[in-house]
Amino acid sequence: MVAASLAVSQAVSRFFQYNTPRMVIVRSRFIGIIYRLVQLPILLYLIGYIFIYKKAYQDFETAESSVLSKLKGVLQARDFTHTIWDSTDISILPQETTSFFIPTNYLFTPNQTRRTCPEDPHLGTPGVFCMTDRDCPAGEPTTYGNGEKTGKCVKLGETISTCEIQGWCPTEVDIPPREILLTGFESITVLIKNHIAFAKFGVKRRNILFHDEQRMMDCRYHPDGDSLCPVFALTDILQLAGENITQIAARGGIIGFNINWNCDLDYDVERCIPQYSFKRLDNHNDVLAKGWNFRQANYWHDVRGEKKRDLIKLYGIRVVFSVKGRAGKFSAVMFAMNLGASVGLLGIASMICDFALIRIFGSDESLQAQKYLRLDNLRRPRLASRANVCENYYYYPANGCGNPPTILANEV
Repeated sequence: MVAASLAVSQAVSRFFQYNTPRMVIVRSRFIGIIYRLVQLPILLYLIGYIFIYKKAYQDFETAESSVLSKLKGVLQARDFTHTIWDSTDISILPQETTSFFIPTNYLFTPNQTRRTCPEDPHLGTPGVFCMTDRDCPAGEPTTYGNGEKTGKCVKLGETISTCEIQGWCPTEVDIPPREILLTGFESITVLIKNHIAFAKFGVKRRNILFHDEQRMMDCRYHPDGDSLCPVFALTDILQLAGENITQIAARGGIIGFNINWNCDLDYDVERCIPQYSFKRLDNHNDVLAKGWNFRQANYWHDVRGEKKRDLIKLYGIRVVFSVKGRAGKFSAVMFAMNLGASVGLLGIASMICDFALIRIFGSDESLQAQKYLRLDNLRRPRLASRANVCENYYYYPANGCGNPPTILANEV
């Protein structure tokens, strides 16, 4: 019981104790060098990285943005038709708001009608080839095929037979073209209209920064020549992405179009301008599903009213936009918060020096006595005459008034 009572008494005493820092001046070159060496990298980190590079005195916001693209140019087919593809023809997917597509090659299957025909033997999937009609169950679709089996096995030659299907015939022969069937990529340009807004700061910007219409028609973007021009040539985009039009045009590819707004609103808002960069997103060394392609069909009726379609598989370059925006402006609140955190970080130097001091001079009783002082039964001081007050001296509870303590450590 006595031990328990003593433990409770000690716990209560510790709970109601108060620790206050005490200033002890240590004149030691060794400790002083450690203190300054620790302070120096902390100050360089706080001033150089936190406040200058990271701009911790600013309040930041990310941008809301929209992107619109307009294609111009003319392509010509290299097949027997020599068809001209103008700006409307090459704007295949105008509904996409975060990308645009430019056709570079195609596979054309004209005049398809709904009837029966042999399945494409180039599919390479089970259920295409057959020996008898039993190998072609009626009503069963072919995996990755073009229609539904009719129950008949049809010969395509002396050694090849495939199941007959009901669908759009003749079927597409899905073999990529061996050469590029479109030319004229040098004429393709795209106008980019990018709007951003920093709602917190009431700032709106766009990438068209000049008002001369003739200049916008004549200029072409180049990072070293005209970095503010919003008109981009397709060949320049590919070159800046490290690609060649003749290599990417055969099977297509995906190009990343990055727009970066990094704005310091403590300066003139006119200095808030975009930075462009480009890179290929897909891997040109892919073996399966290489490049970028899709199919679309044009439906029409002949003179007899029969519905037909022209199927075209388009290979091309898909350019995908990525817009990143960040604006900063001075904030007294952020400055005060980060300044307070920085001052606290400087306390690491004192902690390291205290550790070194105790490890080196810890056996010195005078150091222990001056660094750690314990006051028990502290009472409110009574009023006393001037004769009883230690003026300009240090008060010792046991000995009364005396000179202030000073620790003189040996020079190390």
